[in-house]
Amino acid sequence: MRWVVVLALVLAAAVAVGRVGALPGAGGSAAQTEKSIRDVAGVIEAAAGEADEAQAVRDALEPNEAEARWTEARNAACAERTRRTSDLARPSSVDEIARFARRWLDLDRAHDRRVARLRPPAAYAGAARRIARLDQRQERGLRLVIAAADRGDASGALAEIRSLQSLALRANTTVAELGLTACFFPTAGLPY
Repeated sequence: MRWVVVLALVLAAAVAVGRVGALPGAGGSAAQTEKSIRDVAGVIEAAAGEADEAQAVRDALEPNEAEARWTEARNAACAERTRRTSDLARPSSVDEIARFARRWLDLDRAHDRRVARLRPPAAYAGAARRIARLDQRQERGLRLVIAAADRGDASGALAEIRSLQSLALRANTTVAELGLTACFFPTAGLPY
């Protein structure tokens, strides 16, 4: 890819130099030609340097072996949680919402225990801590859904589910940064 960029710049520079030399009144002196060649060489060198920097950035974004293993193990744990929640009967009343949220909370806590054993690589430690804090906020939200539903407060339960939806929108950015494609927070607030 780098050489394609360099070649394109060389061709553009050659065309530009050729056009300058073809202009009426353009002096075709040896000094001007030499300056044009130096300018083209400078453009090529700068393009090569930028291509090297871009490659270094791309390489830094690629996970190393330990990071890839952690991401794979974390995604597997999330996929297991998702499979288990998909087995839950979907609620159709306030009482059922309380039972559903209680069961989801149990599954989420079990998931937390599984992923706590997965030590993130140093580069992912900060993001893993953010995800853990987001998981804790989700669990607090689930407890609020349960409390409202236990009181028979459908509008309170709905308000807490909406808070969980907002949390999911923020949390999923962090999750996506790490490539944890199986770990997205449910955007419905509860995993329907």
